[in-house]
Amino acid sequence: RLFMIAPGDGGVFTEVYSGRDTSFTKASLTTGQKYSFRVSAINAVGEGPPSAVRETVVCLPPSVPASFGVESRDEYHIRIQWDPPASDGGCEVFGYVVYMDGELVSVQNHTGFLASSSFYEGLVRGESYSFQV
Repeated sequence: RLFMIAPGDGGVFTEVYSGRDTSFTKASLTTGQKYSFRVSAINAVGEGPPSAVRETVVCLPPSVPASFGVESRDEYHIRIQWDPPASDGGCEVFGYVVYMDGELVSVQNHTGFLASSSFYEGLVRGESYSFQV
């Protein structure tokens, strides 16, 4: 049996599935809201103890970072800058991934603050570079 606590349920678990399957898809959850789940097994003797509670927040992918552009540059260096996306998808943005010429060059994870720029050196004078965040 699968039980869930949804926002507004007053902290009370409600059964959302009972059957033989070992997976279940719960539809119609609200983005940005926290849900709690637990499961228990049943056999001919009865129901066993419930599992530990697992919590999850429903999120969608964030939108594209805004105002992406070049902050500064010289012959051999470039600093690109961006603003947070207009939509975080219902969950906090905790990092950015930067690509240069289609290749992953930086993964920036949340470590007390969220960077919104990145510096690259060793560029070749006269070459063209393409960046994505």
